[in-house]
Amino acid sequence: MEQTSLLLLQGEAGRRDGYTLRSPLLLAGSASARLIAAFMNLPVSVHWFALIDQREAGNRAFKAGHNIKASGLYAQGIAAAELEGDKAAVAVMHSNRSAACLGMGAVEEAAREARLCTQQNAAWSKGYARLGEALLALGQWDNAVDALKDGLELDPHNAAIQDTLQRAVTSSSRHQ
Repeated sequence: MEQTSLLLLQGEAGRRDGYTLRSPLLLAGSASARLIAAFMNLPVSVHWFALIDQREAGNRAFKAGHNIKASGLYAQGIAAAELEGDKAAVAVMHSNRSAACLGMGAVEEAAREARLCTQQNAAWSKGYARLGEALLALGQWDNAVDALKDGLELDPHNAAIQDTLQRAVTSSSRHQ
């Protein structure tokens, strides 16, 4: 039996994990979400359910270390989010895909996905964190430092970005 938690949110103000929910629905297992949406007669598109399906399946694959599968699922989620017209969701999916690409050693693709993430949501620090990590893996230390500084401008107390920035600065100084 699928275990899931349901989060009911109201209107445009509802936010979680970078998503802005356009209806009073959820981040939940899709089967449960469909039942609740049908019962409550909520106006939720098929694309929204596809987005949730792909994100959840991608997250499970990523956590299990199946980066290639996760990358493909996130790509499908990007398509669904674009059809839904939700730029924040597109950014989250590009960020997740960047992490999956980095995990499988496709560092140029990871950097490309992170750049797409920051283009979709320039105000989200995690996109710059992903970009900095990918650029660091590519050996582009100065560019990584710049991206990570951009992320810290948005979230000055983010310990993960601070740690990655320190690694990038150290790598940059060693290679000069």
